[in-house]
Amino acid sequence: MNIQVEDIRIRAILATYRKRVPVTEGYVEVKDEGTWKQICDKHWTLKNSRVVCGMFGFPSERKYNTNVYKMFASRRKQNYWAYSMDCTGNEAHISSCKLGNHLNVDAEKNTTCENGMPAVVSCVPGRAFAPSSHSGFRKAFRQEQPLVRLKGGANTGEGRVEVLKNGEWGTVCDDNWNLVSASVVCRELGFGSAKEAITGARLGQGMGPIHLNEIDCTGFEKSVTDCKFNMESQGCNHEEDAAVRCNVPAMGFQNQLRLSGGRNPHEGRVEVLAERNGTLKWGTVCSENWSTVEAMVVCRQLGLGSPSHAFQ
Repeated sequence: MNIQVEDIRIRAILATYRKRVPVTEGYVEVKDEGTWKQICDKHWTLKNSRVVCGMFGFPSERKYNTNVYKMFASRRKQNYWAYSMDCTGNEAHISSCKLGNHLNVDAEKNTTCENGMPAVVSCVPGRAFAPSSHSGFRKAFRQEQPLVRLKGGANTGEGRVEVLKNGEWGTVCDDNWNLVSASVVCRELGFGSAKEAITGARLGQGMGPIHLNEIDCTGFEKSVTDCKFNMESQGCNHEEDAAVRCNVPAMGFQNQLRLSGGRNPHEGRVEVLAERNGTLKWGTVCSENWSTVEAMVVCRQLGLGSPSHAFQ
């Protein structure tokens, strides 16, 4: 049985989470024949949560207050999905997990979850995506020297994978490069699991040494530098540089910006949604100082890749 990603969501239930962007905690719901259904938590595991969090752009999962949810669930009638999921925790996507038909579906097609409640996930966002409605200050953190970086991608969370070794940045050979290893890189950088493990230097060739070859990760490493790999990179050149596209949280940025009046959806006058006298209004941007650099930010915000022209 195959579930499509459009058919799963994290629905914020508690008031504190409903106001936050991105949504990091709530019921896991699956769309089944046009209706959103909850999943019975009886067979739900933290490994399942890890996969769901990864799909929505979060590196890891955490425990949450079950009592609040028990109270909430007892007051409403749920509409349960008839299946349970069994993930290893390494799947890049929930549709790769095993599915079981575990609930009693009685004659009236009424699915029950006896003594259970809807499965909840609580995800830990990467540093760059901490929810916006926190009051107070963010904890000061020491920026450790990163061992891994992404270069040459047009969007957040994508690029050629580069690793720091002996003070020198180098690339990764794409032999054996797969979603499991790519996901280790993505999570290490504060994103979710990998949407795509890209081979053949499709996001550009790097320079300098090729540090890692034939990478073999279990998926639970803290860093891609902890995975098994082959030091010898004979027969590898920069035409085989590995890259990734990671799942990143939906921050809602693209909803505050639009292009209008262009010949196609990828061009147009830049319009911004901003608050004026308490109401949200669309308005334009003055073209003074407008250059490719500013256009690049707009394109990135709309998920459109790199700009070809910035018109004043």
